[in-house]
Amino acid sequence: MPPGALEQRGKTSARSSRLSAALVLGYTQSVNAETLTQALATSRFGRWLRHEEVVDSTNDRAAAVLAREVLPDGALFVAARQTRGRGTGGNRWLSDDPDGLWLSLVLHEPLAVQPLSFLAGIALVDVLRARYGIDAHVKWPNDVLVERRKLSGCLVESQREAGGRQAWIVGIGVNVNQARFPEEIEARAVSMR
Repeated sequence: MPPGALEQRGKTSARSSRLSAALVLGYTQSVNAETLTQALATSRFGRWLRHEEVVDSTNDRAAAVLAREVLPDGALFVAARQTRGRGTGGNRWLSDDPDGLWLSLVLHEPLAVQPLSFLAGIALVDVLRARYGIDAHVKWPNDVLVERRKLSGCLVESQREAGGRQAWIVGIGVNVNQARFPEEIEARAVSMR
């Protein structure tokens, strides 16, 4: 985290897993399936939503459900913690801290994997700049940086669902409210805090 950590303008910094996602969504209540659904101002994303306190990985959870069920386009998996979060190339994504936002979005439109990771990063940068005044930038293909430090990463994976239709799982991890990071990533990670 850079000296003089980022400040989230106009918001209070809460140290709660339930508020971490809320900060990104601009919502102030405890985060659970009900409050997330209410906070999402979209008719497509998150209408089917599963929120869990701890999962191995939201992408793995989404893939497991897709293997058994047909999910609607825009299904959303959110966790307070991931025990085995991962990024591109099998890199470990440290997401066992409840002060981040860890989610996976299921899409069915005929899209290519590479543009999806670009689009997720661009959308996040737009929100961070417009809503929070954070000068974020996309580092191609799938990272969001602030002052050369990683704030977010996106991982897109394809999966056939139970009905045979192709689905894309867009995993997004955002460091929202971490005050510190483990030593091995401290010099390259930053949070919205």
